[in-house]
Amino acid sequence: MRTEFDEFINQFQYSDNDGLEVDRIVEDPVFETLLNQEGMIQIADTIYQVTRDYVYSTHVDNALIPGKAGSDTGQGVLLGNQVTLSSTIPLVKHKVDRVADVLANPGKNMDVMGRGECYKSFETPGSKYRYRMKGSIWINNWGPYRSVGTELESQKIKRRGLRRWRHHKVNKLEISGLFSSREKGAALMSRRPLKWVKHNAEEIRKTIERDRNKSLIDITVSLSHSLNHVFSDGGTLVGSCYGYRAWTAPTRE
Repeated sequence: MRTEFDEFINQFQYSDNDGLEVDRIVEDPVFETLLNQEGMIQIADTIYQVTRDYVYSTHVDNALIPGKAGSDTGQGVLLGNQVTLSSTIPLVKHKVDRVADVLANPGKNMDVMGRGECYKSFETPGSKYRYRMKGSIWINNWGPYRSVGTELESQKIKRRGLRRWRHHKVNKLEISGLFSSREKGAALMSRRPLKWVKHNAEEIRKTIERDRNKSLIDITVSLSHSLNHVFSDGGTLVGSCYGYRAWTAPTRE
């Protein structure tokens, strides 16, 4: 499902060791649909703007949004890092933590939330493209919203010319594993199996848990991301990568 926010998130581009890649500012597909093209949302009497690394918020009375009824001064204020902030407006700045090496360190527990990724590259001699699969797990807190989710992408990149990873449709994508969590006050973890399969697809992107009340204090996600594809000439892409993500709420003194 494409949203207004797609235009905004596709402005984020970074370079990995193999080429350029466009990435999402907001991984969660549910939360993403609630944001406008500036990455903004109003919840009760608070206005939030989501950026890649921070979420800014202020009371609705402190911000005049262009186009909003009653905003007739012509000096509307947007929040965040891509527009001008007014020093006279009180802002709350929340850091969105992301940890790049989480999936490479199974069992590593961290107080911060974030996203980890795993990759599987495929050798395709004679092809003008290189192929890979990219699995990710996120446990993110955007201030007003916290969620857990996963994504699996099939990607390709030209060996020459503009080196940018793009989606590549394959016969089958699958994510399967286990989600475990413990709520505040509970003695035991609750567990549930997870499985999603898509055929003739480029990606699977799912929200596993929406923790709106932030009641979860222990979260563990253990997933296998796999890809299977057969080309018309008989060549194949078959592989998987394993992802593990764990988080425990920090103890408050």
